Amino acid sequence: MKSIRIANLKYLLVLFVLVNVPFSDAQTNHKQLTDSATIASDKMNYQSALFFLEDALVISKKNKDTLQIITDLIEIGETQMSLGDMDNSIKNYLTGLRLSEKVQNDSLQFDALLKISFYFMEFEGLGVAEEYLNRAKKFADVSKRSEYYRSYYNTLGILERRKENYDASIQAYKKSLELTKSGSSQKRFNSLINISSAYSYRGDYQTSLSYLLKAKTLNDTLKDEWSSIVLCGQIGRTHLLLNEVNTAIEYYTQGLNTSKKTKNSNMIKRFNRELARANYSLGNYEEAYYYYTEFVIELENYHQQANATAIAEMSAKYEHEKNEQRINSLEKERELKAEIHKSQIDRRNLWIIFFLLIVCITITIAVVILKARRNKQRLKIELVENQKELAKQQSELIGQEVERNRLSRELHDGLGGTLASIKMRLSSKNIEGISPILEDIDDACQDIRNMSHSLNSNYISETSFYSLLSKLSQELRNRSSLIVNLEFMPMEELNNLESERRLQCFRIIQELSNNVVKHANAKNLTIGLMKNDDEVILLVEDNGIGFDTSIASTGIGLDNVRTRLKNIGGHMEITSKQNEGSTFSINFPFK
Repeated sequence: MKSIRIANLKYLLVLFVLVNVPFSDAQTNHKQLTDSATIASDKMNYQSALFFLEDALVISKKNKDTLQIITDLIEIGETQMSLGDMDNSIKNYLTGLRLSEKVQNDSLQFDALLKISFYFMEFEGLGVAEEYLNRAKKFADVSKRSEYYRSYYNTLGILERRKENYDASIQAYKKSLELTKSGSSQKRFNSLINISSAYSYRGDYQTSLSYLLKAKTLNDTLKDEWSSIVLCGQIGRTHLLLNEVNTAIEYYTQGLNTSKKTKNSNMIKRFNRELARANYSLGNYEEAYYYYTEFVIELENYHQQANATAIAEMSAKYEHEKNEQRINSLEKERELKAEIHKSQIDRRNLWIIFFLLIVCITITIAVVILKARRNKQRLKIELVENQKELAKQQSELIGQEVERNRLSRELHDGLGGTLASIKMRLSSKNIEGISPILEDIDDACQDIRNMSHSLNSNYISETSFYSLLSKLSQELRNRSSLIVNLEFMPMEELNNLESERRLQCFRIIQELSNNVVKHANAKNLTIGLMKNDDEVILLVEDNGIGFDTSIASTGIGLDNVRTRLKNIGGHMEITSKQNEGSTFSINFPFK
């Protein structure tokens, strides 16, 4: 923990220095601002990079340098895409395109068209993306420059892959590779990775692996540690798809070691999780438990680092605004002194100003006190309303359990008994072809028993927790196309979880799993339950379409989850990105 705090302090210190760079006398030219933006982007501090680029744009506009203005707008658009500010990103791209058309600069027009095409690919506007890409190809056809064609075919490969035309995507990437100069090692490396990705999407994992190995040989000369990490992950994943688990573990371990060397927290977390899953599939449960523990520790560090990054970005914004205010304040002060000097304001006017200032301060203090009192009263009312709402939600949950138990009995004793009676009566009849009907009745009886058990809180309390989750996983597989992975360790201790906590935890898993089936459009669902010291950690993760957590996190289902967590002293964090799935990270005390 101490080392994490020191790292965060160092990060904030570096950021503070970077933010203050453009305001010193020696750091006011355009190149120094764009260099500072590059440094900030390399640290993935895109908010600070945006500040530098916006200041650089101001200088370009003052100098009336149209070509530099276009370049700045395109770079600002890229940075805003990294921040998720898509509306402003496309505005800057289109503005850059219009200006480049006005000055008839082919190179900048071509660059802007590719950026806009990629933007629409991100939003599944593939038809619009193709229109802009075709416009870019016209510039390549006119200029006959190989660099234009290389960039065009590379972007075309991405578009065809998004359209799931994998053969066309592979051909486009190969043309891009052919046009890459022999000395451009980094560009050749990127082309090899793209070709491998397209083969992997097509399901030809062996060919995909061959291109990855070519990229690895090339990267050995480049000695790029980040590319080495990415390659280890992709090669390991491809071996896993080829059922070569031991080889996959070797590459994952190599990637983990390099990630630790470069202190890449996100990749450390991913490699630990993949190593836990790979060892688990081989039956190496002790190794799986070790890597899963490391994954959980890194996940906690990741949340702490995310908080530090958010604080750093807020500090950057604050320092940026403070410096602007300081400059404005100095300019206003000089203007005020000049005005005082010209008009020769006497002491009487100063006393009048002082008196008015005292009056304003007094009024301001009175307004602040009045607002504080009103806010205090409002908070009291909100507290009472929240307590009422919490009591109402708890009452609803109790009512839900009562109703579930009633439905469980009705299903078991009513419909289940009726079906059993029908089966007995049909069995006594010597009717030709009745066997399939009896089998269907057996299946229906089993479904009713499973449904009855999942609804009955007494059954949940008395049954092995692992058996409950195994049955739930099987039910999810039966009623959807999901591939459900259940990770449950250590088994003996988790099976001894108190009945009330087990019930609440099971209901939470039911709620989140049902949401994945209904809304996520996912192919894989992972339910992970683990005891770490005196705490239980629950992870529910899918690879679906994701959702906006600021909008979709207030539904009745998630409200029920939060109420159940309050009852057992738990906490939940939600992370989700578009087309990258969602992760619900939950922890609560074991006792």
